[in-house]
Amino acid sequence: MGDLLNPHSHYSSRREKILENLFSGEVLRELWRRKIYEVDLLHSDIDASGYDLVLELPNGVRHVQLKASTKRKQITANAKISDRPSGCIVVMIVSEENLDFEEFLWFGNRLNQPCLDIRDFPKARHNKGDAEGVKAKRQDTYKVSIGKFERVKNFHILVDKLILT
Repeated sequence: MGDLLNPHSHYSSRREKILENLFSGEVLRELWRRKIYEVDLLHSDIDASGYDLVLELPNGVRHVQLKASTKRKQITANAKISDRPSGCIVVMIVSEENLDFEEFLWFGNRLNQPCLDIRDFPKARHNKGDAEGVKAKRQDTYKVSIGKFERVKNFHILVDKLILT
């Protein structure tokens, strides 16, 4: 039975936590290599405010909404990231076999500039319908086309985007 399940969906919460921790470690390692030692990295325990991580840097604060995908597809994102200081969305494109980072997708502005507002994009709907099969619109959640994201090849370039003003 276990072989029939797709681990990416069946263990999605576990996969999300693994990738968040790998991402955090790689960002902190890249900052260390750059001799940026005074960094605080905060994790949100409740997924309601539009961000997963907060990077407090010597030159500003960055709120990050993390997404993970094995495919380059449309992303659903919480609009509250647009209200956060220096908010951004980072999509981690990972290999299906071993969760290696293949590339990243970036949606945001420079540090200390607000995130682009995603409220002009189409509203996302719930995956499951109600008793009549109607899929209601999700509150504060929007569908952002991959074409609106900038492709980023590696952590070095991604960290530039996270920290440069």
